[in-house]
Parts: sequence; C-alpha cells; structure tokens
Amino acid sequence: MKLPLDLFKSNILPRKVYYFSSDKLNTITPHYFICIARTADDMLILVCCTSQFEKRKKFIELRGFPFETLVWLKPNSENGLKIDSYVDCNSYFDYTIDEFARLYDSDILTFEGEISEADMEQIKIGIEESPLVEESIKELVR
Repeated sequence: MKLPLDLFKSNILPRKVYYFSSDKLNTITPHYFICIARTADDMLILVCCTSQFEKRKKFIELRGFPFETLVWLKPNSENGLKIDSYVDCNSYFDYTIDEFARLYDSDILTFEGEISEADMEQIKIGIEESPLVEESIKELVR
C-alpha cells in the first residue's frame, strides 16, 4: 500500500531501508539504501548496500582503509534485505527530501524496512573511521 506523500516524507528517518535505482551509481540496477541522517534543512544522507563483498574488500585493502568501514548486514524480516549485504562506509549519497519524494511518487523507490540499532552503530563506526567522509557528514551521524 502506497502512503500519502506527506506521510511518506515525514517518515524518512535514520535506519530506514529503501530500494531504488539511483542515478548517482554507475549502474541502473536497483540497490538497497539506508538513511543514516536527516538534516534540519531536509537533506538526507544515505549509504548504499551491495552484495559484492570481495570487490569492496579489495577496494578497502588496496587503499589501506580501516576494515571497520565495511559493514555486514544480515537479511531479516525487519530490514527487508534479501541477501547478505555490505555497506562501504567510505561513500555516501545525499538527496533532498523532495528528490526522494519524487522517486517514491514515481514508483521508482520503495520502503523495505529498518535496520537494528546495533547495525546502525556499526555503520556509524564505519563512517567515523573512513578517511574519505567529510567531518561535516560524520557530525551528522554521531
């Protein structure tokens, strides 16, 4: 069941999981995204999930990044993930609330679930440890 747009917008919060094809990725394949912050001026900060563990692990190892920046998420009925997924905390994606709402209204984006507090804490640690994430973003997720 599709929610009214205003209700959808008011419920975009940290820990929520969404599934959509983002023009900010180098693929048209839809991915799971997790909201990790919503700012006072309605900007959303999201991280992307991938199933390509070896590829992300190699990226992190080659650059000497802390291994804490790769977070494993086990699928369950709460988070809506279908397979083991990994968040590379060295990158994030920003959207305005209105951009996000347009994706939802156009049936490009679906709400899938919510990650646990423990999983969110691991992502926060990964963001904090990342040498690529700006301090302003780290402040938002603390």
